[in-house]
Amino acid sequence: MINFNQAVRRYSTVKNRVMLIISLLFIIANSSATSTFATETNKPKELLLWRVDSKPGSIYSVYILGSYHVGKECKLRSPAFEHVFNDVETVVFEVDSVHNALLTPKIQQSLLTLIREKGIPTNHKDSLKGILDPKTYQLLEKKAETLKFPLENIAHLKPWVFILMYDSLRMTNNEYKTDCGIDWIISQMSQAENKKTTGFETIDYQVDKITDSYISMDLDETLDMIESIALGKSAIKEQSQDIEQQLDWLTNSIDSGQEENIEWIINSWCKQEPKDCQSLLYTRNKNWMPKIEQLLKQKQDSLIVVGAGHLVTEQGLIELLKQKGYQIRRFRSNFRLSIEK
Repeated sequence: MINFNQAVRRYSTVKNRVMLIISLLFIIANSSATSTFATETNKPKELLLWRVDSKPGSIYSVYILGSYHVGKECKLRSPAFEHVFNDVETVVFEVDSVHNALLTPKIQQSLLTLIREKGIPTNHKDSLKGILDPKTYQLLEKKAETLKFPLENIAHLKPWVFILMYDSLRMTNNEYKTDCGIDWIISQMSQAENKKTTGFETIDYQVDKITDSYISMDLDETLDMIESIALGKSAIKEQSQDIEQQLDWLTNSIDSGQEENIEWIINSWCKQEPKDCQSLLYTRNKNWMPKIEQLLKQKQDSLIVVGAGHLVTEQGLIELLKQKGYQIRRFRSNFRLSIEK
């Protein structure tokens, strides 16, 4: 078994990875709240918005907007963006039906299917309850109760399932909400305006990507993390607070159009986790390129809304499109679009 300090560092790495995935790469629908549009008078913000043309003077364009998928404040107001949004006929998200009320059940069903396939051990002694000593299991039960989560529901499953559920519940208990994510807001706008919407990927594919970080964890590291959670180690609590501060910094950077901050965090993460970086970002970017090029051939304007992490670095979508010879222009206008509950 690794020592506690190693466990904390590992927990920090995994937690950072998961929160980065949530905020930059994926949509995890933990609410189905509805929103109404209203005027926002706060200080304007900058867009991470690009216009892509197949050639100079093209009549039709593809616009690409960098988003985050969870936020604290449901605000998104920009005259430039409103102009773009009014002109486009199709809005493309990472997954289809972002605004659909059935999205949460779809994710839940996909997750349940994956757990049935990869989370059920062949032997009871390899389950969460079978592998933990009775004292640790009792402490873990009390910890789960504080999150209103009956541990007995997953006691027969592999230990990584607990970490996944624990992180998900901790995520829903902080101030960040999916219905304040940029993509969620735009999906509501698209639905209200009867825009055609589609997605690059399926829900099943994204759930598989999210859970892979948990499934691939070393068992000893997973057990040390579980023990630390059960014992309520203060260092773990501090790491959780740090994550929320990092999310604050991340969403503020996207809101203010600070592309260099997003590039810095992606490059840092890719150095630390090159395998995940390749799988979660760069491979997916390359998979999306033919679909983007197909949009550029259509006789209509389209808008693409994806996590901001997909747009930066040398292997980001913007650079990949430049390498293909497409005309790229970054919008640098004030970002002031708003939704109020």
